[in-house]
Amino acid sequence: HNGAVALKAIQSLALVAGQANLYNNDVKPLVAAMTYPDRQVRFEAALAAATALPQKPFNGQEQVVPVLAEALAQNGSPQALVLAGSQDAYNKLVAQLKVAGYGAVGGASPEEAINNSQQAPAIDVIVIDTTSGVDVATAQHMLALASANPKLSQLARVFIGASQNANPFSPLAIGNPLVSITTATEGAQLAPVLQKARNRSGALPLDNDTALGYAMRSAQALGKLAISRGQVLNLADAQPALLAAIADPRAPLAQAAAEVLASVDSPAAQPALLNRAAEEKTSDDLKVVFLRAGRTNANFFGSHLNGEQVDTLRKIADTATKPEVKNTAAEFLGALNLPSDQAKTLIVKQAKVN
Repeated sequence: HNGAVALKAIQSLALVAGQANLYNNDVKPLVAAMTYPDRQVRFEAALAAATALPQKPFNGQEQVVPVLAEALAQNGSPQALVLAGSQDAYNKLVAQLKVAGYGAVGGASPEEAINNSQQAPAIDVIVIDTTSGVDVATAQHMLALASANPKLSQLARVFIGASQNANPFSPLAIGNPLVSITTATEGAQLAPVLQKARNRSGALPLDNDTALGYAMRSAQALGKLAISRGQVLNLADAQPALLAAIADPRAPLAQAAAEVLASVDSPAAQPALLNRAAEEKTSDDLKVVFLRAGRTNANFFGSHLNGEQVDTLRKIADTATKPEVKNTAAEFLGALNLPSDQAKTLIVKQAKVN
């Protein structure tokens, strides 16, 4: 129950984990770690299982790819899970948390807040607004739901807008280091309060560089799984995260995700890669990456582009100013196995350009 110790332990286990370990009792600590409250421990466990490239089913295998997808989505920006008594109060608190440097998801009921927590790549702290009509019973229900969720169970819970003494929420903090109570409600005041609460919870920090490191390692692991023959993990669970990652502003991650999609049998892969290549804001280097990944996917799995999308690709091949973009778009078109008359026209055009 100590995040730092658990992280070191699972990193050590990862050094010796292999396929043979996945099929006997040796895997139990690894599987348990994939539901550990601290996300870094979850990530290391899933990475260890994935890089073993399992070829036979094992207990807990369904957890691996979803945790890798979670790691892929990390951006290092802190996120709060918010419970407020009304939608208006929720909107106001989200604005104040933005001032404090936090993104936020949540809602005006415990069930809504917990359900919406799935929208965020990670949650760092739970914030309950006592000024907006949330009563003790509702707060207790929120804490119970959070405690039953592995990703939320060990997070700090901060009750804002309540006095330190003589308030109905004080008993919730007795003997519970995860619960903090503050009078603060404004963003500038909330920032240090939330950080202190997070420190007390023992959660391991995840800064931008660490987040990118896990995202890249996850992409690399998914890439190895995608090209590994006979592996038993379901990569479809990572598709939404991969499609989102190719639009990530961090170019290395966008490229890594595109390279994974090149080997994933999904009808959504080629259109998504083409759309990114067709965007004006996309750099020429990344356009080549996306077009090349689309070409590879088409070579493996056939065309998944409709007529309008083929026209878009043809336009890139015809009008791109950088030769490498133009040529890679033409190669993507060629991989689609177009009707012979269309292919002939394309070959002639490219011959004239080159």
